[in-house]
Amino acid sequence: MGIPGDIGIPATENLQLYLSQATLPLMPIPRAAPRLPPAGHRSHKIGLTTRPERYRRLESFQGLAIDVEIGVPKYSSEAVPDHPLTEGDSDSVTGNAILIPCNPTFDIPQPHVKPPTDLNSFAFWLAHLPLQTTERAMHLVHPESRHWSFIEQNGDMDDLHFKYFAWELAPNIPSTGGRETTAIVMAMPPWALTPTDLQCFAACKEFPLFSETGRTRLNDDERIWGKLYDICIARDSPYFVVTNYYGWVFGVFSKGWSIAAVGNIQTFAGHAPTILEHLLYWLSSSMNKPGTYCRPEVPETHVKRGLIPQPPDSSLGTACDADDGQSVTESTWVGKDDDLQSGCSFAAESDISHADSARTPTYRPSKASQRYGPRDWLRGCEEARERGTSIGLTLNGNAASEATSHWSSFSVSTIRAGDWINPAPLPL
Repeated sequence: MGIPGDIGIPATENLQLYLSQATLPLMPIPRAAPRLPPAGHRSHKIGLTTRPERYRRLESFQGLAIDVEIGVPKYSSEAVPDHPLTEGDSDSVTGNAILIPCNPTFDIPQPHVKPPTDLNSFAFWLAHLPLQTTERAMHLVHPESRHWSFIEQNGDMDDLHFKYFAWELAPNIPSTGGRETTAIVMAMPPWALTPTDLQCFAACKEFPLFSETGRTRLNDDERIWGKLYDICIARDSPYFVVTNYYGWVFGVFSKGWSIAAVGNIQTFAGHAPTILEHLLYWLSSSMNKPGTYCRPEVPETHVKRGLIPQPPDSSLGTACDADDGQSVTESTWVGKDDDLQSGCSFAAESDISHADSARTPTYRPSKASQRYGPRDWLRGCEEARERGTSIGLTLNGNAASEATSHWSSFSVSTIRAGDWINPAPLPL
């Protein structure tokens, strides 16, 4: 219980309110970190060696059959307690704690985590803040999940290019639901997985099936999907999250593993619902909790559950074997020119279309400045958001719709005197 006169109260005083108000802090990118690509461009630094494989049965993508702005808060209101809990913000046994500040309502100290400068420090930021906070919240909401936790995985041949965390059961604890891993969080830093890279990943429509005489390499989006599929099917873990921290994509593979249901990109500072609410809902869904999202049942080619991917056939060549050494992407920025002119223009408008007209459209800022950082991305997002609002966006051919870009909803006015502060929520 909070003490009268306290500036704030613990999150466990009203966990439901905390999760609905606690937005992720802005992750600054220091100068020591790899250079960020210009706003609107791809990085060409995905680095994954994924290539076509016979065992993959992934064919297509569809939108999630849920309105997350309604479904996620509804679940929180039903499942998350809004009364004081007997436990505190920190677990006295594991040491895990709720660490995302939520001032002034809740008394949670500012975390002392250094801004990331490489993949390992990026993974630490991700694990220490949003994932640890979500893990503690899951244990409080679902006490039966106390033997479950986020575990960083190692041993993949592409460990130098990405990190992934498995929501898994502790060793020697019998599983009551048949699975020992139920969700995967795949993460790449924003200098490798840019906003445009993430948008194109989330907007994929089809995945190329293996053919002896067909394609021998994959483009950037397909390499990410291929890697994610391999990880998930090897662990029989259909629910997944893909993030560069600034943006979050939630999805699930169908029961036959040939279709992936994918949601819109959610921004780190989103508040209706927050990323913490999204993560809690998605982990709860992966554990088949009542009132959560169920895997879609659709007509599809049967894929044997539990199939473990085999090592790639070296005769196929890697995804990086392009003749010009560059992956097949829309932008042509090579990440080497330090003297970009302020008047240069970005790549042409994307022709990406998809069945879900509510998906996030790709933004294309019209100007590039000489130096790029998170500030410039925010500015570019704001300009694109205003332009998209004024002219409208047409998606999927004749299906005209006004799509509001969650990814482009940053507020540049929240940058103050060169200091990063958490963006204030935009009005609904």
